[in-house]
Amino acid sequence: MGGAVIMTQEVKSPQTNVNFTLNNMNSSHQTYYYCLQSTTYNNRKIISSSSNAINITISDLNIRLVNGDGRCSGRVEVYYHDKWGTVCDDDWDILDAQVVCNQLRCGSAVSAPKNAFFGQGSDPTWMDNVKCSGSERDLKQCPHNGFGREDCSHSEDAGVICSADPNIRLANVSGLCSGRVEVYKEGQWGTVCDDNWDINDAEVVCKQLGCVTAISAPGGAYFGQGSDPIWMDDVRCSGNESTLSNCSHHTKHDCNHNEDAGVVCSGFTLKAPTLSSRPSHYIFSPGESIQLICSVPQQIVTNATFTIYMGGAVIMTQEVKSPQTNVTFTLNNMNSSHQTNYYCLQSTTYNNRKIISSSSNAINITIFNLQPPNISFIDPNKVMFWTPQQSVVTRGQSFSITCSIQTQYPGGLFHLYFSGSNSTETKPSVNHSATFTFPVSEYKDQGSYSCSYEVNVSNRTFYSSKTVLMSVNIQASPVPTIGGVVGLLLLLVLLLTTGLIWRNKRSRQTAEIITQSE
Repeated sequence: MGGAVIMTQEVKSPQTNVNFTLNNMNSSHQTYYYCLQSTTYNNRKIISSSSNAINITISDLNIRLVNGDGRCSGRVEVYYHDKWGTVCDDDWDILDAQVVCNQLRCGSAVSAPKNAFFGQGSDPTWMDNVKCSGSERDLKQCPHNGFGREDCSHSEDAGVICSADPNIRLANVSGLCSGRVEVYKEGQWGTVCDDNWDINDAEVVCKQLGCVTAISAPGGAYFGQGSDPIWMDDVRCSGNESTLSNCSHHTKHDCNHNEDAGVVCSGFTLKAPTLSSRPSHYIFSPGESIQLICSVPQQIVTNATFTIYMGGAVIMTQEVKSPQTNVTFTLNNMNSSHQTNYYCLQSTTYNNRKIISSSSNAINITIFNLQPPNISFIDPNKVMFWTPQQSVVTRGQSFSITCSIQTQYPGGLFHLYFSGSNSTETKPSVNHSATFTFPVSEYKDQGSYSCSYEVNVSNRTFYSSKTVLMSVNIQASPVPTIGGVVGLLLLLVLLLTTGLIWRNKRSRQTAEIITQSE
């Protein structure tokens, strides 16, 4: 365990394996384990080389990475209620991945792949909408929906890729890609002994540092003697390991610094960065902000410059130093001019030559500028008076208000707002419109109306602004007025008739008086 003997067991032929059990493990058991066999032949003890190493991590949450390349990449799974389960990729980003990498002692997060990048799990999905700040000590400390509360399928299983073991460097170098091999452990840099050191070991170091391929694996303190502890001895790599710490090795040694191991690699390259974002969605409303995080798969071994491109044009640069592994660029108050693709790259100078990595993956940002809908007035009974933004309806008649919008996205909801009672009515959009009907108008329907529209795009809900106000006036029925006019006319006719009769009668009386006088 960590290079110390903890158990032995004797076996006899034809037995081919032995089981060792570790019970009631705690944090002291968090290290690597390997085994070997020995026997006595002709009074001489013969010892095999070491087996492959197994790294055990002790975590309160019980977290593991599955189906990846080594213990530091894979599908994220957590142990809860006596069962392993996955993590949904809703809101999953590089900061969440960083917490997992820290928890597993796997260096820095390189990327936070989604969509079951490492295959789909078959167990429960325990966590969803994880939102880490990156500083939490384990994943359970990050805000999330609660264990088992999710709306995901296993096609959304989250993963991580960590830098595995960034704690390696080349000292006393004649360039970035040759020198004495040193590893960082227990807060201190130390050397590697050259016992069994060969080209396969050097190949792993060269790949880990981005230095193409190994040319030679010099021993005997070829690059000078170190003065720090000797952390590794009898390293035996196959050449396919992603980091030197994954190779079989001893932590106890019988060396001195005149046996310090070195490497000479063929050259220096920069690996393509990975671009991620926080928040993780790529559709935004005007005025919102986004953080673009450019990450590299190994620590920066020298000063480097990160550059972010917007639509192929440079918009920001930032210089970093080792051991930084990512840079964050922030876009604030975005508008339609920010709607394009983004990518990043890293560059450095090596032997007076500028070296530029290939581009990262691209992120396409869409600015969703939802225009206000249209509002119109419809009177099927044709009893109305129309002026701009104002309609007149006779009390008791029906009328309708239609909200409509021109958009490429289907569905959505229309909201009709009424100032008379501060009420809101909602209807689904059908062919980009919705009609609100008032079958019998009353005075309570008099007031100002406006519409707004909402639609869900890529799991985000967007809202338009309200339309201009349209006033609806309810007028009294004209029937009583007509009756009054008719009554008045009848009264006038009656009075006129009475007057004529009285006049005719008076005329006859006058004529009779004149006749009698004669």
